[in-house]
Amino acid sequence: MKSIFLDSDVLLDALLNRAPFNKEAIAILELLHNKTLLGFTSSIAFINIHYFLGKKVLLGQGELDIMKKLKKDISTISIDERIIDYSLESRFSDFEVAVQYYAAKSVGCECIVTRNSKHYKHAKIPVLNAEQLINLSF
Repeated sequence: MKSIFLDSDVLLDALLNRAPFNKEAIAILELLHNKTLLGFTSSIAFINIHYFLGKKVLLGQGELDIMKKLKKDISTISIDERIIDYSLESRFSDFEVAVQYYAAKSVGCECIVTRNSKHYKHAKIPVLNAEQLINLSF
């Protein structure tokens, strides 16, 4: 099973139904739910998701209910001192991107799925957008 790291932008595209990126992002969540893919994100992403969901309550559900459902299908990577140290010494120009990258590497993710692939130019693992991931055969 392919293990993937999902950046918060892709998760928010699905949860907030943000067109034109929502269809592929929702399809990825379905693949995670059906256990076709093994999904990871960072603890930072869950904090970001909570913030943005709090600005827009969906379908009458609170943001914590939505996050609890998401948590059933995606594992959270804790950001530890080692990840911070690697990120501080990295060649990435964006610190948050570096943290996400080293979080993904820490659990052996096979790719990172994001809408901001240009930020990951120093990545040593594949970086895909949601559409590219969906177009892969599993």
